[in-house]
Amino acid sequence: MINILIALINNNITKYLLPIFLWGWFIYYLSDQPSLKSSFDPIWDLVLRKMAHMAEFGVLAFLIFRLFDFHGFGKKKIWFFVIILSFSYAIYDEVHQSFVQGRYGSVRDMLIDFNGAILGMISWNLFKLQSKKKRR
Repeated sequence: MINILIALINNNITKYLLPIFLWGWFIYYLSDQPSLKSSFDPIWDLVLRKMAHMAEFGVLAFLIFRLFDFHGFGKKKIWFFVIILSFSYAIYDEVHQSFVQGRYGSVRDMLIDFNGAILGMISWNLFKLQSKKKRR
């Protein structure tokens, strides 16, 4: 049993693909909640929720970028795939929210999600640069 767990942990599918699915599920779970409003002042509540949108999709893009980078895709292809996948999930997320009572989907939130994804891709590239500097 322990050998199977160790094999799963060392498996690239588990290491690179599973976090993407788990994070996608987490985004879905949050979108499925009728209300995520806080007790903060309405302006701060709005700002915090939009920042959370960006962070969710930033992490998603970071994880997707990590997967494609591991498999050795060229940088332009990686950016293209990550943009397409992140934007597609942002569209899906907003459509999903439009069916949840107390929630609604919006183009503005989709664009906020997309900007978060771009920040996630930039973060991965900065992370890679830092890694290369440390190895020298």
